[in-house]
Amino acid sequence: MFAYDEDSCDGKKECELTPGVPFLKDPCVGTYKYLETTYDCFPAIYFATCEDSLANLQCDEGKIIFVYGASFGRHDHTTCSYKRPTSQLQRIDCSDHSCKVANTCNGKNSCTIRATNSEFGDPCYSTYKYLEVAYTCVSILNV
Repeated sequence: MFAYDEDSCDGKKECELTPGVPFLKDPCVGTYKYLETTYDCFPAIYFATCEDSLANLQCDEGKIIFVYGASFGRHDHTTCSYKRPTSQLQRIDCSDHSCKVANTCNGKNSCTIRATNSEFGDPCYSTYKYLEVAYTCVSILNV
């Protein structure tokens, strides 16, 4: 049985699953196992917006936004790190997958959302966070 959270990879350019984590219990003790998965790659606009800034999603005329995924938190030491004290960049294992961007922006030609704790909650207290978004623009005729 898998305990894999499918949202953990949605919308990301790269995704890594730690071996052994997807299983709730070992169905075959002493047997070597592997994880087999399938995936599709879709063209996406990918960006990160620093905490307390605005994320602007924009499509050409006649197209609308479709959000693949979004998360608010921190995954590395370098994104949105300019002039930030090291203490605010140490924790890189904190983020919350968010449907808020999709719920707010899907179906619109353009959308602006604020990357703040009040919008997304605070997945890692005292850490300077950023909002990561992956989306595409689809033709209104294809909807």
